[in-house]
Amino acid sequence: MASLVEQLIAGLREHPWPDYMLQSKSVEDIVASVADVLVPCVGGSLRDSGAVAEGRSKVGGLPDLPGSVAWPTERGRPLAFVCQVNLAEAGPHSDGALPTEGMLYLFSIYDADRAYGYEIVEDETARVIWCPKPGEVSAAAAPEGLRSEGIFEERGVQWGRSVTLERITEGVPSGATVDYSVVKVINELVLASGGQPAQLRMLGHAHFFREENIEEYDAGLERLLLELSGYTVAKSAFGEGDFHLTIGADDLASASLEKNTLVFEVGT
Repeated sequence: MASLVEQLIAGLREHPWPDYMLQSKSVEDIVASVADVLVPCVGGSLRDSGAVAEGRSKVGGLPDLPGSVAWPTERGRPLAFVCQVNLAEAGPHSDGALPTEGMLYLFSIYDADRAYGYEIVEDETARVIWCPKPGEVSAAAAPEGLRSEGIFEERGVQWGRSVTLERITEGVPSGATVDYSVVKVINELVLASGGQPAQLRMLGHAHFFREENIEEYDAGLERLLLELSGYTVAKSAFGEGDFHLTIGADDLASASLEKNTLVFEVGT
């Protein structure tokens, strides 16, 4: 069976490209522009707002927690719930790279000024919780002290096979830039194949743009566990920054997801 990347390349060759695009480049030029930068990943697409079944992957709303997990706080103040990932939903699309059970949760402060001040920091003002065997989970009640602006619109996440556009130059991975019309067709082909465009992404590499984060990331030893845009979750809570969970390749292979590192990259 052809891989997703092979299916996408074949689909790009067969796509009925408009004349205005073919005036400046051939179909093979279009294919060549992406063939070397299509990298498999697991993609999550956000559904429309509305109630999400208990235990399913989602952003916003209130988390579904095991009884053993307390709502995390910063100096006694409850953090905002950002997202939960059910690996039983995401893992099967990873060709064995992710576990197929467990719950991953992300919480953070929700103050744009503090986000711009580089104050979203792992284990201080943000918390990642990995429950490899969560057992029964149930909807948590909003804790006292969590303001209404700290409860975001609840939207489910649909996971599937996907690709990211990634280039590694001198050991530094980055997001590859191609014509938006080509990206749009790639996303259409991913959906047609039964996959999902990557509004949330698992696997591949972290694509940092700030020098201090680029220098700290070792593409030879690390992988991306989860990436999502804070702006997508809540437009005014996280200073338009992005959450990146990275993990050592060996820790990922052994399903030791608790060994992740959270890097919040402030927006511009």
